[in-house]
Amino acid sequence: MNEIKKKAEEGQAYAQFEYGQYFEFGKGVDQNFAQAKVWYEKSATQGFAKAQYNLAMLYQHGRGVPIDYKQALYYYMLAAEQNDPWAINNIGFLYAQGRGVEQNPEEALRWYHKAARFGHFEAQYNLGARYAGGEGIPVDLIEAHYWFSRSQIGCTALQQERASKIIESLEAVMSPQAIEEAKTKLSTELGEN
Repeated sequence: MNEIKKKAEEGQAYAQFEYGQYFEFGKGVDQNFAQAKVWYEKSATQGFAKAQYNLAMLYQHGRGVPIDYKQALYYYMLAAEQNDPWAINNIGFLYAQGRGVEQNPEEALRWYHKAARFGHFEAQYNLGARYAGGEGIPVDLIEAHYWFSRSQIGCTALQQERASKIIESLEAVMSPQAIEEAKTKLSTELGEN
């Protein structure tokens, strides 16, 4: 940790980010969100996307700072400019919930699609939910099935189980042809045909 601290104090962006994580998660130091914010800001100012994302998370969840969705959006946007899929997904969330911005389901959908193109499983899950519920778009169970299925690739076992249960409930109301269409779309995209 001493080496990271030294490099952080010397102004190295990656080290500042790492040192901020020590404080955010209490790794070798007492957990201190205010100190995490200080180091993330130093790194974020130098354009380090992971620090911008973590700083946005502090603002979104009020860790060491008051909750400030506009500041969260600002830092997510900086990270999104560098194609950080987690930041891109969270921008979609802010638009979906109307936090820091006017609620806009169509804009949320656009950001979720952008993150999903990076293979972000949470964005893919969010797209499945939007298509299943008709949030910002007409209900489309084939697309919902497809996106929930996509979200199972690269996620945790718990998330896979959650998506599987939703897929089962979708299949209970879908025609066999619609289920086959969704599965074919997925296998085609994955290069399995």
